[in-house]
Amino acid sequence: MDELTIDELLKLPIKYLNGYLNGLDTYELLYDTRFIKLISTIKDVECYRSIMNKLTKYIDTSIIEKLRLNYYNKIINTFNPNTQTFFFYTNLLDAIRNNKEDIIISYFEDLEHHNLYEIVNNIQYIIKSNLTKEETITILTNLFQELTKKKVIDIIIDTLYQDIYPNVMININEVLNFEQIIHKPIISEENRRSYQMTLKLKKLTITELLAFYSSNIHNNLSSTLYQDIRTCKDYSYNLINTSLINRTTLAKNLDTNASNNFGVNIYRLQKTPFYALVHASECEKHLNNLSYSYQTSTDIGACSCSLIDESHFETFQSPYDHIIFGFENFDINNVVHVYYSDSFSDYEFAYEYDTLPTNNVNKLYTAKTLMQDSSDGYNEIIIKIGKNIDELSTNPPPLEAKYILCYDSITPFDIKYAKKHNLYIVLLETKYYKQHPKVKIKEEKYITYGDMQYFNYRNKKYTYK
Repeated sequence: MDELTIDELLKLPIKYLNGYLNGLDTYELLYDTRFIKLISTIKDVECYRSIMNKLTKYIDTSIIEKLRLNYYNKIINTFNPNTQTFFFYTNLLDAIRNNKEDIIISYFEDLEHHNLYEIVNNIQYIIKSNLTKEETITILTNLFQELTKKKVIDIIIDTLYQDIYPNVMININEVLNFEQIIHKPIISEENRRSYQMTLKLKKLTITELLAFYSSNIHNNLSSTLYQDIRTCKDYSYNLINTSLINRTTLAKNLDTNASNNFGVNIYRLQKTPFYALVHASECEKHLNNLSYSYQTSTDIGACSCSLIDESHFETFQSPYDHIIFGFENFDINNVVHVYYSDSFSDYEFAYEYDTLPTNNVNKLYTAKTLMQDSSDGYNEIIIKIGKNIDELSTNPPPLEAKYILCYDSITPFDIKYAKKHNLYIVLLETKYYKQHPKVKIKEEKYITYGDMQYFNYRNKKYTYK
């Protein structure tokens, strides 16, 4: 795309500036002090954080964060305890009360420039409603107090966590809920208190919020929360890892006669409880492709796996027609994403267009709770196997299959493939197992800036959940 001069960039409405940065070819303009100042004073917190996430890939953004903190402090200092609003809304309300059209228009233009069309639409709707002047002022006062409180919460969340409110709430709840699931403290008591206080922000008055902001302004809870999530993920992945069937745990299930007859160890699952990590490959049995490798059949550098158990054993591909590879363990450091159903991730698209591979929440599970949530179908565990795609670029050791999982019968191709690749066979005899009825689980997704814009476009009032 054509590069803009700094003067042209400064004139762009914020929503176009955000889009422009998606296709940036060079980033010399990003070092311009005028551009840095512009970014640090964006009124829309969601837009600011979205742009900052992009800029971190080009420049050191620490100076912008420092300027942003100064900007936030200036806003906080304009709070009027009598009106319970910021100076901006106090002046706008005064202009509306006194019919100062030129001032009202300038305020609206400023809000629209910063992509806050929703606020303008709400105010205009109230003004144009068939209300008395007194009723209009009362309703606008309440609205401006609500917007002030929302702004304070946004400032707190962005300052402490460098993210937007819905995503922080999701992550904190995941950590705290996981501790309850495993009945064991994973994070420090100090961190737990901070997170619990964050969850209560909505219930605080503006005065209490401002006091909380002042006492926590220099706390970097972003890295703290990230590390706690990482700790919980490692614990979760270890629990899943150690629950998997392997040759040792299957020793009693060995079918000696079948193994001797076919020349490959065959283990039968008949009423035995189990957890198995499998990959439903694209290798169709009828094609007799003995050279097929799941490690080289993907261009994304990751293997899409599923956890199955005795009550839920659905897979992405038909296990009767495709080779299903089984894994005894995996490197917990190579887990990219865990989701209770197909996460519809697209790493090639994400790498090319600088987006999230998936915005589905990477939830924290034990093997049992993952299977409970997966009752509507197969789940997905994405594990790196060593390609050079964005976050998958560390070239880890390949994920090593140890067995082929067969459902109800074993084909000649299963035998030949297992022998050629030194694998054993696990025969899952489904008639001995009863699958649980399907239950729909409510989807939970991280919110992106694009989602925010869609909500605004649909003219839905954004409220905290």
